[in-house]
Amino acid sequence: MHPHDVFLQGDYLQALEAHLPDNLHQGYAVLFQGKLPVGVMVLQLAHFDVQKSLRLEQNGVNGHFAELKVQLKKWLSSHFQMNVLAVGNFLLTGQHGFHFLPQVPPHKRAELIQQGIEAAKAFFESSLNLEVDGLMVKDLDPAAELASRALDAAGWRSYPFQPNMVLPVRPDWTSFDDYLAALSSKYRVRFRRARKKLDGIQCREFDAETLRRCQDKVFALYQEVADSAEFSMTKISKGYLLALKQLLGPRFRLFAYLLNDEPVGFFTAIANGSDLEAHFIGFHAPLNRKHQLYLNMLYDLVALGIEGGFSRVVFARTALEIKSSVGAVPLQLTSFVRAVKPFHKLILPATMEILEPVEEWT
Repeated sequence: MHPHDVFLQGDYLQALEAHLPDNLHQGYAVLFQGKLPVGVMVLQLAHFDVQKSLRLEQNGVNGHFAELKVQLKKWLSSHFQMNVLAVGNFLLTGQHGFHFLPQVPPHKRAELIQQGIEAAKAFFESSLNLEVDGLMVKDLDPAAELASRALDAAGWRSYPFQPNMVLPVRPDWTSFDDYLAALSSKYRVRFRRARKKLDGIQCREFDAETLRRCQDKVFALYQEVADSAEFSMTKISKGYLLALKQLLGPRFRLFAYLLNDEPVGFFTAIANGSDLEAHFIGFHAPLNRKHQLYLNMLYDLVALGIEGGFSRVVFARTALEIKSSVGAVPLQLTSFVRAVKPFHKLILPATMEILEPVEEWT
């Protein structure tokens, strides 16, 4: 489907299709100009149950506005469910939902995307006997500005969700030591402190057979992190990571952190052209606090990106401040949403604002 984006290629899509999350359906659309195929789209239909997707905690909430926001979230969690059809992939951060031939102008791309998602809506509603409540074009990057303007002009609401955190790899970084030398003394001290805290924990890459043997433990570590997230549209299924390793081979890598030969954390990364894309992680929370596992994962991803000759390390959304501390910078992505039913049109703006996680930077 796309010669340069692994997430629009058969091996990745086959792995995902074989292990789709329970609340997702996936499909594809070929887009035509006249009789000529000029584009393709990946579409996902997600059943969005706020009660299952949102983790609500009153502890640590200060101020009347914050308390009101929690109460509104609680009301939404008991009253709000939607079937959302998206151009894009809910398991990824970034523009991985469509590809067009170069000669298709931006305004025409926006027009074809709208036609394609409307046709897909009718197909899903007919084949699955359900109603689609909302439509989404997910994670357009700044280069798609003209297509974004066309969607905005057509009445779609734009939402700049949390940015994608990206580390540009400088040409003069030929080793991780070069990266460390470029850091200020404050952040070099932080790196040495984090490495020292590993204290007996070893990092080891898993091949497919090792991952198969340790799959239950790895997935339990993923679930521990996923269950603690404030908001999650969907969660991966158990066999997904192993399928990626089997189908992507060396393009997919999983590194586990072992204490007494038992996995206590892991991170995954996917080679995507000139980008190294961080994928899913997992860790045992008490050991993460004690050994700074997550921060060490970020450093190891940086090292992997430099040593692999990549031009960028893509860290994705969330944990913005700690990612910025290793040099990542925000790349703002914009999603476009359109509600179908009058009720959802009425409450959509407030809903999106309430559900968006807010991170305080210090």
